[in-house]
Amino acid sequence: MTYLQQAESVSSADFVRQFGRWQGQVAAGPLFVTYHGRARLVAMSVDRYHALAEAGTAAGHGPDARHETLVGRIGEGFLAFDAALCIVEANPVACAHLRTSAATLLGQPLGEAHPDFYRTLAYSHLLRATQAGEAATFEVPSAAYPGNWLRLHSFPYGTGAACLFRNVTGAREARREAAASAALAAAMGAHRAVGCARLSPRATIVRVDPALAELAGFASETLRGVRLTDIMPLNRRVAAADRVEAVLAGDEVAAFDSALMVNRGGEIEVRIGLARIGVGGEAASEGAVAVVTPRAAWSRSASD
Repeated sequence: MTYLQQAESVSSADFVRQFGRWQGQVAAGPLFVTYHGRARLVAMSVDRYHALAEAGTAAGHGPDARHETLVGRIGEGFLAFDAALCIVEANPVACAHLRTSAATLLGQPLGEAHPDFYRTLAYSHLLRATQAGEAATFEVPSAAYPGNWLRLHSFPYGTGAACLFRNVTGAREARREAAASAALAAAMGAHRAVGCARLSPRATIVRVDPALAELAGFASETLRGVRLTDIMPLNRRVAAADRVEAVLAGDEVAAFDSALMVNRGGEIEVRIGLARIGVGGEAASEGAVAVVTPRAAWSRSASD
């Protein structure tokens, strides 16, 4: 029989009235205390309680074991510090980033391996977390990998502080590229002789800038959802559609001459540049960007 299967039962009233007797019983084995015939509590000796707790921890079910399992599986780096900001916990991601082992880190101030740490924003925020209970999220250069950036979240942890961090170098570059693209689009709009449109994977216009809308003589809202080839003369559509489909299907860039029909009559010769959004395979489904320049302006630029 298991330990709990050996337990006896006593009503809560008898347990209170004869506490001395049942206290001796608990020393020999567990005791179920019932209320209206249903077991509500289990009484056991302190020694037996500690033995069961230690057995659960050794089997990987105790609170410490669960905590270590969770910290070890998260995808971000995790470092915990005591009140003196010495490292008391470090998960595998943090060790890999710092290029050392947990055994080397534990008990040591992070500044011993990276002296510049004491002059960083991270150190300042960890101090504030320890001394004032403040949490913060911020980005700092990586001390272990020059040129890389980390996003850290610092927070109070026990009597000290802890931080979660991950490498955001790629995300920062993506933000810069997005900002540069937005600036380029704004510059093209200011130029007025260069129009730009974003095409969906089905070659319809998702967004068109005012310069291109003005070039064709339409309002920007009118052109949304329209195929780029639908505002071209009939005799130019097949060739243009072939170039657009080729770019969407895998060709990264293309340039060709065509024409746009102008609202209220007439045509204008244009040079069109196409670039697929993204690089490789599945990214083709993101669509493409089209840059449209009046042929006259393009010809003058080429001759200059």
